[in-house]
Amino acid sequence: MNFYHILTKKVIMPILWYGVAVIAAPFLFAAQKPLTQAAQGTFSGDYVIYRDYSWKSPTWIGFLYYDDETYGTFIHTPDKNSTVSILFSGTAEGTKLSLTGQQIISPITPDDTFAVNYLMTLLPKLYEVGTFPRPKDEVYGAAAVQAHIEEFGGAVDLRFQSFVPLFHLTSMTGAKKELILELTEIGTIQGSSESSFYGYSPAEPKTAAAAFKADKKAQKETVSVSGIPLLLDSQWKKIADNSFLCGNTAFLTVSSIALPPPENSSSLTQTEQLIRILTGSSQYAKVLLPYTVITGTADTFTLTQSVYDVESKKVSKDIKRCIKNKNGTITVISLTVESSAYHAEQAYFDRLFP
Repeated sequence: MNFYHILTKKVIMPILWYGVAVIAAPFLFAAQKPLTQAAQGTFSGDYVIYRDYSWKSPTWIGFLYYDDETYGTFIHTPDKNSTVSILFSGTAEGTKLSLTGQQIISPITPDDTFAVNYLMTLLPKLYEVGTFPRPKDEVYGAAAVQAHIEEFGGAVDLRFQSFVPLFHLTSMTGAKKELILELTEIGTIQGSSESSFYGYSPAEPKTAAAAFKADKKAQKETVSVSGIPLLLDSQWKKIADNSFLCGNTAFLTVSSIALPPPENSSSLTQTEQLIRILTGSSQYAKVLLPYTVITGTADTFTLTQSVYDVESKKVSKDIKRCIKNKNGTITVISLTVESSAYHAEQAYFDRLFP
């Protein structure tokens, strides 16, 4: 199924062409405007990025929430060296978002007509199908919904997770179970980091051979930190009362944090807010969400992720065990391991803490 062949048969709306970029300061549009999305845990500056498999060439699309009336979007196809970025204004009523204006904020050519029309169609459609699932006893809210979206060939299956901002959508699959959209990144722009959203480029990890091999003869030692037993050995070096290094391969630390206070008007639980923070990317590191696994309960859960360092292009396996304490704090056991080393010696690293 290829969205291109469906949408090119339609005329969405006339496009005003720009030979050069239109310079804009999108945050100016966000001042003093409603933020009713906050009731579902989305705040100004939150964004989502998806891999879009409906295109022939690898393509990514992004949506940035400024307020209920202003949205930033982009579509990026690296093989064609093409990025189209558009700022949309609109009015929301219930599940309907009606677009009332647009400002193209990237250089475009006539070849980008389809990309512009695509974003015009997709933003209101995803807004319409967006679902905010609520948890019962689970770590976070999750839901699976079937819908009919003509532009994607009709019947689609949608999956949602509550801690994902804006549409809460994590994936869309077609009638033949083929992936159409897959969530790859969420985050919140900070200050001037807006350019990291519109200038998005996908992760390109460097492959590395595993340089670490667990020494089965290493002297074993159980170390207790904040009441948590750590099953270490002589390969680990203590660098602080709560932190340990295993050469240049792994870092282990135990800390206690206060749960983030509830955001005004937000329906997210404090656990969901913590997951939002821990799964968010930045301009320096990308959490590769397709590889994220969350298990456990709202009181004790484990978050296993792959994290891509933008500068070094290396991937680390990041495992966080979060334990809610009676005084309201959270104990976080955090293990970061170079990815190839983790996969080579997974059994060794998985046994370090209960």
